[in-house]
Amino acid sequence: MKRSLVALAFFLLSRPAAAEACSVCFGDPKSPMARGVVAGIGVLLAVVVFVLGAIAATALSWARRSKELERSGGASV
Repeated sequence: MKRSLVALAFFLLSRPAAAEACSVCFGDPKSPMARGVVAGIGVLLAVVVFVLGAIAATALSWARRSKELERSGGASV
C-alpha cells in the first residue's frame, strides 16, 4: 500500500503539466499583472534589506558600546 502511494505521488509530481510556467511568465511583460508582480518583488526585497540593515546597525551599536564600556573600566549598569 505504501509503495503504491509513493508511486502515485511520484507520477503526479513528474507530469509535464506540473512543470509548466505560470501565466505571468508567458504573458505580456507590460501587462498590469506582470507589473504588479515586479512591484511586489521590489517591496518585499526592500523590506528584507531594511530588516537586515536594522539588525546589522543594532549589532554594530552593541559592539561600539561594548568597546566604550571596556575603555571606561567596565562600570556596572
